[in-house]
Parts: sequence; C-alpha cells; structure tokens
Amino acid sequence: MPAAGLRAAEDPSVSTAAFVLPSPPEDHVDFSADSVEFVKREDVDLSTAAGTLLKLEGHVVLKETTWTIRAGDLLVDLDSRTAAASSGLEMDDGSSVVYGDSGFFDLEAREGRLLGARAGYPPWRIQAAEAQLYSDRRVRFKSTRFTSCDEPSPDYHFRASSVHLKPKQYLWAWNPVFYVGKVPIFYSPFLWKSLKEKHLLRARVSPGYDRRNGVFARSTTLFNLSPALYGKLYLDYYGSQGPGGGAELQYRDSEDSRGVLYGYTVRDKDTGRERWSVVSDAYRTLSSSYSFQARLQAQSDADFNNDYSRTNAFRVTPELVNGAAFVRRTGLTTTRLSYSRLDRQEAVSVDDPGKARFVRQAESMPRLDFQTAPLALKGTKWLATVTGFADNQFELPRDYLKRTAGGAVEVTRPLNLRRGLSLTPKASFGEAYESRFDDLTSFGSTRTYQDVAIGRYQLGGDLRLNSPAGYWDAEYSLKRRLKPDTMEDDAGAMDRGVEESLLSLQDTLMPRRGVVMRFGTGYDFRRPRDQEISFRRRVQPFFGDVTWSLGRDWDVSLREEYQLEDGNRAFLVQADWGERGATFAGLGMLNTFDHADTYLASAEAGWAPSSASWRVAGALRCDIRSLGGYRIGTARLFEKEVSLVKMLHDFYARVLFRVRPGGVKEVTARVEMLGGLETARKIVKKGWEREWFPWRKKTSEEED
Repeated sequence: MPAAGLRAAEDPSVSTAAFVLPSPPEDHVDFSADSVEFVKREDVDLSTAAGTLLKLEGHVVLKETTWTIRAGDLLVDLDSRTAAASSGLEMDDGSSVVYGDSGFFDLEAREGRLLGARAGYPPWRIQAAEAQLYSDRRVRFKSTRFTSCDEPSPDYHFRASSVHLKPKQYLWAWNPVFYVGKVPIFYSPFLWKSLKEKHLLRARVSPGYDRRNGVFARSTTLFNLSPALYGKLYLDYYGSQGPGGGAELQYRDSEDSRGVLYGYTVRDKDTGRERWSVVSDAYRTLSSSYSFQARLQAQSDADFNNDYSRTNAFRVTPELVNGAAFVRRTGLTTTRLSYSRLDRQEAVSVDDPGKARFVRQAESMPRLDFQTAPLALKGTKWLATVTGFADNQFELPRDYLKRTAGGAVEVTRPLNLRRGLSLTPKASFGEAYESRFDDLTSFGSTRTYQDVAIGRYQLGGDLRLNSPAGYWDAEYSLKRRLKPDTMEDDAGAMDRGVEESLLSLQDTLMPRRGVVMRFGTGYDFRRPRDQEISFRRRVQPFFGDVTWSLGRDWDVSLREEYQLEDGNRAFLVQADWGERGATFAGLGMLNTFDHADTYLASAEAGWAPSSASWRVAGALRCDIRSLGGYRIGTARLFEKEVSLVKMLHDFYARVLFRVRPGGVKEVTARVEMLGGLETARKIVKKGWEREWFPWRKKTSEEED
C-alpha cells in the first residue's frame, strides 16, 4: 500500500476490520493527502470490493503512470479506478497542465472530464465550460474562449463552439469568432493552428489596389520542410489581370551548402501574354578542394518586376546574367570551369517596340581558367604566377563563335626603397591561340587571320609612398601585342600594337577615425594612327571618394568624377541619419555622363517616437532636368511612397501607398497577429534571404 495509505491504517480512529480490500491493480497508483478516510457509499455492501471508496482531503496528490492530479479533495473508487473532485484541481500529463473547478477521471482508461476548465498551450491560453481529456493526450474543449495575447486583459480573443488540440502538435476550432476587445470582427467556420516549435505553415494576406492591376490580394504562406529547408508560397489575385502565383525555396545546410529558387508567373490581360520571372542562386562545397556555384536569371520582359513586384527591388531589369562554375582549389593552384551568358532587352521591331525580348549579347560555353599561387623562383627573390585559359565565346556584333586558348607568366618582386617607400615592378608574357583575329591595318582596311597565335607582353610597376598626406600609389602599365605567329611588335597596326600605356596616380587618406578619402587621376600615353588624342582627352577623369561615419547616427558618402574634355562625368551623394525601422532620414542625388542633363534625387524619412507603438515613413524620388550648370529646367516626381505602421502588442498593422513608373499606383494593407512567432530562428532565416536578395529589410515586418 502507498505511504499515505499506511499512515491512514495506523490511525486508531479509523477501523479497517470490516473491509475486504481489492487486489492490487496492474498499474501503480500513488497518492498522498493531509487526511485519508475509507467511507461507505450508499446502496453498496461494504463487504464487497465494489464498495471500496477512499476520501482524500487537503493537498491531495494522485500519481498514475502518465497523469498527476492535484486537488483540494478527491474521492477515489479503488475498485473501478475512478476519481472525482468537487473543488479546484489541476491535471498534469507531463507535457501540459489543465485546471478545472471540478472533474471526473477514469484512471483505467486514462480519460477525464473537467468543468470550468483553463489551460495553456504556448502561445495559446484557453478557457472553456468543459474539457474532455483522452488517453493519447488529446483535449476537446466546449464553449471555448482562447487567445495568444499574454496581457492580463487580452487585446483580442476567439470564441468557438469547440476546440480540439494535441499538445505541441495542433489546435483546431469549429465556428470561431474573432474579437478585438469586446467587438466581434470576423467569423470563420474553421480555424487551424500549429503548436509545433517549428511551424509547417504560416500564412498572411495583404489586400491592396493599384491603378494598373486593380484591386488585389497577395498572400504569402511560409512553410518549413526541415531545419535547413524552408520556403514561401505566393497565391495572388489581381482584379484587372487575374490570378498570379509563385514560390520561393531557401536551403542552407551550412556555409558550404546553400541556395535559393524563386519563380512567379501571371497571365497579363493587358498584353495577352504569360509574364514570369525565375531566379536561382546556389553554392555547394563538394569536398575540401572542389566547389560548385550557379546563378539563374530568366524573365519574360524588363518591366515585369515593376508591374508585379514580389521579390525584386530593381523595378526594371534590362539585363539577365546567368552563369555556373566548378572550382578546384589547392594550396598552389585554382582551376575554374565556367559557363556565362549576358542578355539585354531589345525591341523585336521598330514598328512594334512594345513587344520586346531579351537578346543574347555574350556567351562563354564553356571557359576554363587556371592560376597558380605566387611561386618563388629558385635562387631569387622574384615571385612568378602562371595563368592559363580556354574559351568558346560569342559576342555581339560578331556573328560567329570565337575559340581562344592561351597562357601567361607574370613575375614580380616587392622592393623596400626606404622607410615608407616601396616599389613593386612586374613583367609578364603570354601567348594566345585565336580561331579568328581581325587586325585593323589602315583606315577602313582590316586583315583577317585564321587559327593564329598572338603574343602579348606587359611591363609595369607600382610605386607606393606612405606619408602624413596619405597612401600614394603611382602605377604604370605598358601592354604590347605581337604580330600573329611572330615575335615582332605589331607596329604596323592602327594602334601601333600598343593596347595599353597608362600612368595612374591615387591617394588614400584617413584624416580621422570614420573618414576615408580617395583621390586619383591618370594619363594615357597611347598614340594610335587613326586618331589624334588631345592632352585634355589623355588626362584621365579626376575622381574623389569620401566616406564619413559619425558615430552610430550619421553616414555620408560622396563621389565626383570630372574629365577635362567632357566635364562632369559622375556625381553621387548620399547622407543617412538614424536607424531604418525607427526614426531616420536619408537624402541622395545621382548624375552620370550618359544622362548628363538629368539628376536623380531621392529623399526618405521615418519617424518612430520612442514611447509610441507606431511609426510613419515615406520616400520621394524625382528626376531633375538641367538647362546647363546649376540652372534647373523641369523636375518630375516619378516615385512616391508613404507607409504607416502600428504595433498593437499582438498585432502588426501596415498601410502602404506607392506610385511607381509605368502608371503603377498602389495601396496595400496588412494586419498580422504576431502570436509569439518572432523567434531567433526566423531572424536567422531572414539573414539567409539577404544573401540572395540584399534589398530585403532586416526585419520581417517589411516583407511582402
């Protein structure tokens, strides 16, 4: 008999002479209480086993194989192995605890029923009129009120006719009604939630409107297939265009094995075409020496992301870059077998420029590269590097496949001339086979060679001076070409056989912590026969870079390029203050030589009071047309955006208004119940995504 039972038997106030105790059950039941008493049950002969009742009072604890019951009082039928509690109790099955005002338990079947039940299954709290407990740890609640809000007075809750759950597995409910405070918001005939630590599915819907696509609803369903594999399913509907859909799969077993595959498609009613985009990146270490990497980018047209932005920040994609490579690395050599292709979008015809397609511009299929580490030449202080390559290359405007192969040797030696002054001379020679070589020999005259070997040699060096005025680098490079199949300079060619003769000067200066400055220019010494290069053209663009970090709040970047002949070639300034996702501001301006009369300006700002649960952010982007110098002609806002975010303890709400080029005017709304789903593992996975999609925000709040 359990210890509590022995204590009861030793009490002289309790007589046990008239009782015939039942045989011990197969499963052990242990109990303890402040008071234990054998009692009579009405209409039951106490001389039989069926009449054996045990009344436990005060700090009652009853332990069965898988259950532990704690109660103020408990009446136990030792024969039928049932128990009843008339006051507050709790039932612990090892994985969860259910509380009740009263209850009945079948210890043989391991089932029970609690009235006035309360329970917690993270992140959910449940209150119900009745709870039915089953032997497989399933629980059914009737007339239920449940919430995942951890406030004493929940911001929101559900009411349902019944809730069925299994701890750490699932929760589903019939006829749930969602309330915010005391206000009913929506009804659903069925609700299902995972209670697993690693959720298989998690979905959200963002409704919105834009002028091109009409009213739309974009849904994102996140799913986990393994600790290393998770993805997203996109199921969308656009009122003016119809359904769209896609998926994204992220894999990251380790730093040596990771990748992503993304695809999205929609049948565009405006154009009558199937529009789509596919993006993939992968990296895999095959062994200690071998690795594989690949990139896939395919798209129906350049404006697809502008009209149906799902995962790409670049609204217009004029180029597609694809490639793959096997790499072998050892302590001395690196060998790379690769494939690469570049496509640009071009109009199919001048008569119908709207129907554009991507056209192959360049392709290597395949290319082999080989390079050694710097090797010390025996008996000298010179270092030698050997390189080699073989390539099958197509490149517009050529209409044929060109085969090339060759090798080269470069020698170099660092020399310390004095403290703070060093010279690194270098020289190289290489020979390359070319299946076809077109040599411009005179004005309008070209000589074509077939299956020839062409040599090239290069001489140069870098003189570096470390001074209080910065790190100065003066570098010169001369590269000359030999006549095909000879060792003579190709001096008769229009470029005199000189492919490069360039002197460059650069200074890197760090005047204080957080400030890095670079300045430089150069001079081109080439003298081709077919053109006269003026002094102003020979002087290379003057450039200056300044990066300035002022503590944690300010970051300023500035770049300027100026050429004597062309004038300003590039101008870039970007200033950022604060932290994105909180209070911040950013200003930027860009001007390039190919659009010299156009300045692109961008202004972004956000405000999030430290004591508030909301924030607002906005962005303006415009192009400014110059009439020359600083005279402004016209200014046009081509992209406008404003968003409002509100955090309501368990809720994340965001409203976004956006206007983009191409007549896209968009408004989206998103309300998400957090429910404790922001785990460290989810944040880590966002880090995975930023490797392949660097424009994605650091937090999951801004994710589509």
